Amino acid sequence: MSYDCDVLIVGAGPVGTALALELALHRVSFRIIDRAPVRSDKSRALVIQPRTLELLNRHGAADAIVTRGRIIRAGEVRINKELVADITFDDLGTINTEFPLPLNISQAETERFLDECLLKYGISVERPVTATSVVQDDSGVTTTVELPDARSETIRSQYVVGCDGAHSVVRHASRNITFPGAPYPQDFILCDTHLRDSNVAQDRITLHLDNKGVLVTLPLAEGTVRMVASRSRVAVADDVPTLDQFQAYFTSMTPPGSGILHDPVWLTRFRLHRRYDLERRPIGQALLRSTDRAFAFISAPSPWWVPLRNLLLRRVAPRVARSRAARRRFFSFLSEFGISYRGAASALVGQARGFRGPVRGGDRVPDGKMLRVVGPVGGGGGAAGTEEEETSLQRVCVGAPHHLLLFAGLGDGGKGGGGGGSGGEVGEGELRRAAERVVRACRAETKVHYIAGNDRVVDADEWYVDPEGRLHAEFGFGRRAGYVLVRPDGYVAHIGPLSKLDQLVSFLEGYLVSAVATPSRSVLSRARNIVWAVFAVWLVAKLSGRVAQRV
Repeated sequence: MSYDCDVLIVGAGPVGTALALELALHRVSFRIIDRAPVRSDKSRALVIQPRTLELLNRHGAADAIVTRGRIIRAGEVRINKELVADITFDDLGTINTEFPLPLNISQAETERFLDECLLKYGISVERPVTATSVVQDDSGVTTTVELPDARSETIRSQYVVGCDGAHSVVRHASRNITFPGAPYPQDFILCDTHLRDSNVAQDRITLHLDNKGVLVTLPLAEGTVRMVASRSRVAVADDVPTLDQFQAYFTSMTPPGSGILHDPVWLTRFRLHRRYDLERRPIGQALLRSTDRAFAFISAPSPWWVPLRNLLLRRVAPRVARSRAARRRFFSFLSEFGISYRGAASALVGQARGFRGPVRGGDRVPDGKMLRVVGPVGGGGGAAGTEEEETSLQRVCVGAPHHLLLFAGLGDGGKGGGGGGSGGEVGEGELRRAAERVVRACRAETKVHYIAGNDRVVDADEWYVDPEGRLHAEFGFGRRAGYVLVRPDGYVAHIGPLSKLDQLVSFLEGYLVSAVATPSRSVLSRARNIVWAVFAVWLVAKLSGRVAQRV
């Protein structure tokens, strides 16, 4: 059976274009089409989280997109105009990444950046091309599309991916793909507008609450701000609110001096829909549950719930703001750094038996500074005659291959080029033999990188220096030699001390082989649900007792 392409992507929004980038990276043939003649200049989504910036950086210099948006350094919670909590993010000591803070940026700018990255692979979105028919059979999918000149074309592919929104042609063509869930009961209005004469900080998101409504303000670039409000609190006669209506609501919800709205860019109303695989699906389900609960907690319009919510926030939010540990946990969830595939399936991730380092199989690979020798070596690292170039671990672990990181260990200050000092350093020959074993055993293309301590320099492209041994410590090796097998998505496939390399080789016998594996729910996830249930019962009992005392 012949195919025009392996994958046809229908819909070129952020999801479709991001998928196209991953397929291009892995050299999978595809086409991407969209029915719109040009991209919209309106922005539905805004914030790009730090982990997403790291993943985008694999396709292009993500620091370029950072300059187009605004870094978010904190979040505020205000109830009845009073500041209840100021939750800062930039004092948490997040150093193992090039992108430590969220980026607030227009979706239009994000899509422009994605298109620029896609062009680097020599590919662009086909516009305006509309999918009119999708028919699947036992060997593939036949899609009929309408071209700009009104002609029809038939595209034969192994897969079709529907990224074309709520009214997806691809989804409607399938008998098995459903869109479960239901709309949230709340109706919302949105305003992107300029703001003048304002004392509102431009580096934070603010959540405004009172006993009747919700207002969220998010700073954008070039003196603009986005506001999202509960429609029930704003008298909107027509479908689209007016700037005067937004100004009145903005004034009623914010402290004096918050400013004057003018020259709106976009006014609209909308509703949100809640929607109910081994690795990604469990993570997606957990993310959906947590965001659904958080959204319902904040925006539920029930008259008995709103005062209770405000009472809880007045008590809990200040404690979170004061506690660095609590803010770090919250930011780990918010930034997506906390996403891990630990325990998802033993055939996909793992670690050497007995290894208890902070980074395990399934975890994100932390970033860190490395040095590479680019000139003649005249002695130890940084010595006279040695020219070094600075890079970072995540900038090295890019592209379609797996990456094998071999940590040489840290010596006691000697040159360490032979057999290793008492600190656990191993010689170059042993590391190269280890690399050969792993490359032979791994069924995927694998690049090898050697990482040595600061007192040892090798003038070779694949050798790097770990200044002060910080990366050795970050991965939990201390002064010992170790290995990390990094997947193309930037997560750890397997990790352990070099002395247990046999376990990595055994792991690779089943890696990328198993057609079916069952994801397991960890004991921790079950325990978490029980803890939440017990906490909910205790909280209800506590509040009920206080209400009874007052009565």
